Amino acid sequence: MMRAASVLALLLAASAHAAPSDQQLADCRAISDDAKRLACYDALAPAPSDKFGMSTVPKPVVNDEPDKIEAHLTNKISGWRKGTLFNLDNGQVWQCIDSDSDDATLDRPAVTIRRNFFGHYWMDLAGSGLSVQVTRIK
Repeated sequence: MMRAASVLALLLAASAHAAPSDQQLADCRAISDDAKRLACYDALAPAPSDKFGMSTVPKPVVNDEPDKIEAHLTNKISGWRKGTLFNLDNGQVWQCIDSDSDDATLDRPAVTIRRNFFGHYWMDLAGSGLSVQVTRIK
């Protein structure tokens, strides 16, 4: 029984295809003959050659994130430069990756973080007309 569980765990971890259904696994588990049970589990796993080259096939992108978020900085800022961290009141932390710097002093401003056409994130600081390129780190 331990061998069957190990084989099943290995098959599930190695499989890049759809996982076997609960019913298929139950059917295999119900087979009392070791050789037949193993053959059943083997039939659920794709052949290694089926996965060859799959690492280069693009995986489907699920884009379920919003177009933008709105929040406030949790503290007063006195400018920024590459590497500056921005803590938001929603718990997120964003880091400046922009090579430009600014000396603006703002007291817990409202911010909008949006993603542009190229997939880069920009933080707009309300009331200042300023934007900074950022990446999320938490």
